[in-house]
Amino acid sequence: MDFFNSVFPAIESIGIFGYWVLLLTSFAESLPFIGLIVPGTIFLGFFGFLSAQGYLDIGDLIWFAAIGAILGDGLSYYLGRKGAIFFSDKNTILKQSYLEKGEKFFKKYGNKSIFLGRFIGPLRPIVPFIAGLSGMDKKIFIFWNVISAALWSVMFLFLGYFFGNALPIIGVWSTRAGIFLVLLFFSMVFIRIVVRKIRQFFMPQKSIVLSMQEALAPNPEVKKFINKHSSLFKFLQKRFDSKKFLGLPFTLLCLSFICILSLFLFTIECIIASGKIVMVDVRMENFLFNFREPWLVKIFFWITLLGDWRVITTSTFIASCIFIIWKKKSYIAPFFITLAGSELFVFLGKLAFRRPRPQGSVYLEHSFSFPSGHAAIAVAFYGFLTYVLFRSATLWRSKINIMFFGLIIIFAIGFSRLYLGVHFLSDVWGGYLLGLLWLIIGVSIFEWSQYNKESPPQSPTKNIKLITLFLVASGFIFYMLYAVNHEPLFRPLGGAPRQVVADDVPGESGKNTLLHQKRFQVGNAIFQVDLAQTQEERSRGLSGRAPMADNKGMLFIFEKEKFHNFWMKDMKFPIDIIWMDGNFQIIDITKNISPKTYPNTFTSLSPAKYVLEINAGLSEKNNIKLGDMGEIIQ
Repeated sequence: MDFFNSVFPAIESIGIFGYWVLLLTSFAESLPFIGLIVPGTIFLGFFGFLSAQGYLDIGDLIWFAAIGAILGDGLSYYLGRKGAIFFSDKNTILKQSYLEKGEKFFKKYGNKSIFLGRFIGPLRPIVPFIAGLSGMDKKIFIFWNVISAALWSVMFLFLGYFFGNALPIIGVWSTRAGIFLVLLFFSMVFIRIVVRKIRQFFMPQKSIVLSMQEALAPNPEVKKFINKHSSLFKFLQKRFDSKKFLGLPFTLLCLSFICILSLFLFTIECIIASGKIVMVDVRMENFLFNFREPWLVKIFFWITLLGDWRVITTSTFIASCIFIIWKKKSYIAPFFITLAGSELFVFLGKLAFRRPRPQGSVYLEHSFSFPSGHAAIAVAFYGFLTYVLFRSATLWRSKINIMFFGLIIIFAIGFSRLYLGVHFLSDVWGGYLLGLLWLIIGVSIFEWSQYNKESPPQSPTKNIKLITLFLVASGFIFYMLYAVNHEPLFRPLGGAPRQVVADDVPGESGKNTLLHQKRFQVGNAIFQVDLAQTQEERSRGLSGRAPMADNKGMLFIFEKEKFHNFWMKDMKFPIDIIWMDGNFQIIDITKNISPKTYPNTFTSLSPAKYVLEINAGLSEKNNIKLGDMGEIIQ
């Protein structure tokens, strides 16, 4: 339990929003077709588990989950009542015969269909829709909808709740690394499911759109509106023309580019403004630190090398050679543009934002943090190769497998940067977005040059296959040799990341009061310090005060030795913060903290009980260093 108590406090901060997240998930899972890819029962079990840990109330969770499911099924039923017009014999997905079978289904099984369908995964989002299509009586539907939603919510929430109560027993034999691998496994399974469901999700939506188009086109009012705005509809028709690259393909690529660019600019704005994304970065850093194990560090170090510039450069040369011998030279220019653009903009981004690296990293990196170059090149390089293989595959099953493994590699490289502590979450997210922007540019260039051009079928000879195998094997051998011999500058102690806690946040403004004063010696220096011993005194700190003399300072005395969070709110001068344990031994020093850093927070690399604030530069001037002892001498 101690382990989970150190991991899950971040979840507690979402407060009432957690209940609304569950309501929206239950609602979405009950919608037709959308519910096929939303794992609502898994969410219910997870929230029940959190309730057992004391973060959410189980009674309130049941209400929110049930209401979401009832509303979702109700909307699904309403859409079904209005959805008969989408069915026709010409439609390959929503055939008229399906509607007739749905009516027979409800005549045969009656009211049990709504109740039982709630507990059968694939049927859950479909049954209410068919109930509406089949003209089931509204009152009967509402009755069984409410009953089944309530029982469904109670059942799956309590499954998670009972598992959470059994956690102390599980904790006897489980390890952090084991739990981490389980979470990683389920993440991969989730990605696999989503990739496999993509086609199944979009085919019904496409069918519905086509059915709506067929239903609306003969309408006189619609024809009148189209004739009145003929120029607009001609423009839209050109934008959705699938036979020309500047039609539908270019429209979709442009919309994707605009959306991703907006997300990237929004991320930059949040980082510059030190918004909530910075707090998420710190919490994620601490969350992953709890799972850090030496053998996992080795695994993720090998994974992160897949995005190293030496490996990428070698792999780019090999991929180019393969393009040439397979007579796919048209890929080379877009491939190089994608890679070069990503790397150039990563370099410019690091120079522009100059964001420091996380302090709890496994090894030292010498460049700035935002955006992540590994994440950007993972999307640009492996994303482009995934696109090439996906485009070349003929079977849909092969396309799915290619997409799955490509996404896993890209995800693994970005996640390795987080696990090793060399990047914040927003760095990796920004790198992914930047790489995706240039991937869209590269794909657009290739598609524009090749659209509607017929590629002659090619049967590779045995020699071409052998040369390809040799090149791939050479690249793999290079990667293995480089990984074995590469030795980064590991941190000698591998300190913990700067953790954020919610209590005793110094810096709240207020009126100064007379504090107890003592003489405090640290190293060879002696300071006249004010003692901040109560929560009110610690919260006020030095905020609002005029600059101090060099022999002055403030000593914060806490009840417990743990991580304590400091910021520079209302401060008028820069300071050094000296962190000490329960024996007054210096465990960390944070130097030259400017008032401009607010609202950023600072804490020690390990738990502290005493914290000394002095003028900036004095710790260096007086040669105060880690391991020195402090003492109250008067």
